[in-house]
Amino acid sequence: MPTSSESISTIVAGGIQNPFPLYNELRELNNGIHWAGALGGGWLYTRYEDIRRIYTEHETFSSEYYSDLHDGAYGPAVGEDRRFFDIFVQQFMLTDPPAHTEIRSMLRGAFTRRYLQRWHSVITEVTAATLNKFEPGSDVDVMTELAPVVPIAVIAAMLGVPPGDTERFRCWTDAFVATFNPTIAGAERDQYVATSLELFDYLADLVEYRRVNPADDLITLAGTTPLGNGSPMTVTRAVAQLALLLAAGNETTANLIGNGVTLLIENPCAQRELRGNPALLAAGIEEMLRLDPPFHLLVRKVVKPTTVGGQPLRPGELCWQLIASANQDPRVFTDPYSFRLDRRNNPHLAFINGIHFCIGAPLARMEGQIVFKHLLERYTHILAGAEPAVRKTQAIISRGWRTRPVSLAEAK
Repeated sequence: MPTSSESISTIVAGGIQNPFPLYNELRELNNGIHWAGALGGGWLYTRYEDIRRIYTEHETFSSEYYSDLHDGAYGPAVGEDRRFFDIFVQQFMLTDPPAHTEIRSMLRGAFTRRYLQRWHSVITEVTAATLNKFEPGSDVDVMTELAPVVPIAVIAAMLGVPPGDTERFRCWTDAFVATFNPTIAGAERDQYVATSLELFDYLADLVEYRRVNPADDLITLAGTTPLGNGSPMTVTRAVAQLALLLAAGNETTANLIGNGVTLLIENPCAQRELRGNPALLAAGIEEMLRLDPPFHLLVRKVVKPTTVGGQPLRPGELCWQLIASANQDPRVFTDPYSFRLDRRNNPHLAFINGIHFCIGAPLARMEGQIVFKHLLERYTHILAGAEPAVRKTQAIISRGWRTRPVSLAEAK
């Protein structure tokens, strides 16, 4: 058995298609807590209760970690790098109260289940139009032809982006998500920053436009809503929130679809049961989120002395949370490695918990249920394609699929 440092290094280095056996080993070694030298330092937590506690105690574990995480490896310097950093760190996901509370409260109304019902027909129409392209018996790469198509179209419509610009967002959001990865540096990182700045500039122009020409969309909401001081956010602060909503709105659901399709292929009995009983689909989506969450790894910064899982923590240290491990912790989940549609208690951490619970979780769940409902209705079998699926192995935070070829058998 490899040591914990070797296992972490293997995961971080990339190239490993199935990290879950290593996650399971890490969870049972050293009380589930490991020094994460391969991630630049800090403590890696792998057990459910420890991770849940970290998310709950936001006064001890700060979300304002980005400058610490990237200092040295690819910290801000001058010019465009500094401009990127100054916008990036204003995302409400990377802030603590009161700044976090103020922005989240302003955005929250657009992501309630009730409000999102207005987008149900849009999601359905985009899903149907996409699946209409796939004849029964087709071989399809889910990660290029389906998984990103629906969420990009929907979040772009919610933002108020001109329809003709939607395709540009795939490249932009991929680059933006990559900038969260602490293992990417040098010329590769510089290119992701440059591409992300294109997105920032594009959104800034739209914010300025909506301030003069308001509409019923998220760009207008972020750009014009007065905050506690009586004034709206600055343009750059609004851009940071919109970029986050765009990227998270795409990445979360695209990974849910890709990971979920994989789980249905690996669990044909569950696939048949869901096809025969659509009422189980909500439970199926939760199992997909538990077994292979859209984001595997997150981080917080310690700001008060504390002890978690027996490990003393000092202010300034980073704490990494391996969500994908916590979601299969046998201390919490019965039969944790199985896809169970009868799982009555499923408190997974795919959307974390506490004050930073994913604001877009209701949207991701709605999109997932609609996409899988239509997939299962149209095709009698979803099978592995002729070519092997390939993980995004160097995306240690967002561990979706780079390719997910499938064969869509005869329509019902």
